[in-house]
Amino acid sequence: MTFRLFSLSCAAATIALSSGLISNDAKAAGFYIQEQSSYHLGMAFAGVAADPVDASTAYYNPAGIASLDRAQMQMGSHLLIPSSKLKNTGSSATTAGGFAGALTGEDSGNPYDPALVPNMFAAYPVSDNHDIWLGFSITAPFGLANKYDDDFFGRYDSTESSLKVLDFSPSLSWKINDKFSIGGGINVQYADAQLVNALPTPAAAGPDPSSDGSQDLSGTDTSMGYNVGVLWTPQEDLRFGLHYRHGIDHELNGRVVINPVGGGAQIRVPGMAELDLPAIASLAAGYDVNEKLTIQGHVMWYGWSVFDDIPVLLSTGTFSSTEQNYKNTYAAAIGFKYKLDDQWELKAGYQFDQSPTTDGYRSTRTPDGDRNWYSLGATYKLNDRVSLDFSGTYIDIKSEKIDLTRSFNYGGGQTASVDINGETEGDVGIIAVGMSYKF
Repeated sequence: MTFRLFSLSCAAATIALSSGLISNDAKAAGFYIQEQSSYHLGMAFAGVAADPVDASTAYYNPAGIASLDRAQMQMGSHLLIPSSKLKNTGSSATTAGGFAGALTGEDSGNPYDPALVPNMFAAYPVSDNHDIWLGFSITAPFGLANKYDDDFFGRYDSTESSLKVLDFSPSLSWKINDKFSIGGGINVQYADAQLVNALPTPAAAGPDPSSDGSQDLSGTDTSMGYNVGVLWTPQEDLRFGLHYRHGIDHELNGRVVINPVGGGAQIRVPGMAELDLPAIASLAAGYDVNEKLTIQGHVMWYGWSVFDDIPVLLSTGTFSSTEQNYKNTYAAAIGFKYKLDDQWELKAGYQFDQSPTTDGYRSTRTPDGDRNWYSLGATYKLNDRVSLDFSGTYIDIKSEKIDLTRSFNYGGGQTASVDINGETEGDVGIIAVGMSYKF
């Protein structure tokens, strides 16, 4: 999520483009969607790169595929229930027409609807001794969908945002010996973004929802990347996993649609913008304390600093670049699972997930803060082939401040500037169900 926000201003003869960034308030910090395993959500994904229990390991560490006992599929879906609110703490506006005062607008309601994130994985041995395996995954690793009311005080920063990233990944795993496995995959990724915000009038009456214009940018792209991993089992009850996911760069090709302030003919301009997704690295471990209890944990690094600025290019030749100042972040998690009997396994976990947003650059598209995850889950083994997963998570998001200035130049000395000041609060509930089937 963060994909790109573009703040576009236009005149009859001039179009100027500025950018902002979109983040995902509904999932992991930033706009990365960790929720790709209904089994591991119950442990807040602690140690997932070192826990090859089903075919979803094809996503978190393909080296683990060769540790599975037989061909299998895993399917699941996560219901994300985000709640967010932005409070106006003194936003203001200035226009060339002579207005200088408070920016009219209401505090936000919850801009998010509940959303389903499905995924599917498969793993199959291709050698007689089961030391070489193929894997395949279909996931949605990045995404966002939110919509504010027309009279939202931050409407000149954002009113509607949508990002969908679909990832198709074939992978290969080789079990070198009883201690080491390696694996890797190719990621074919499709991105689709739509970003909308209001445009303020430069008239003396000042910005008002009834006189606003609007801009709507959308674009799509398909690009490729890779991921690689290692699984080390120094002894039967101890596992270490290392995984690296390459950050894929997208060039979103599409168009900008502008409805000018005060009416007038709609303007459509082809354009392109970059969507640079972060590289992600994880180091995980798992230890079987005894036949029933397992402890797992991990640390993860996210290369969010690729969002130091955002270049945007229109077909008219207009170019702009807006500083974003995202920072690299870390996450850490610890989790437990306990085999109650031959059918039931119980799980719990905690994760701290650092936000990449920074003061002075955090936008209404990124009402993000550091996150604390609290998770519970259970797996029920129906028979030798079928297992069912049930998991739930509550994510508490730290309150943060928004302090942004957005400037608009319509040509001919017609300008407007808004200073958006707000305070964020939010949380997320997640419910997941899944099924694993062994052939």
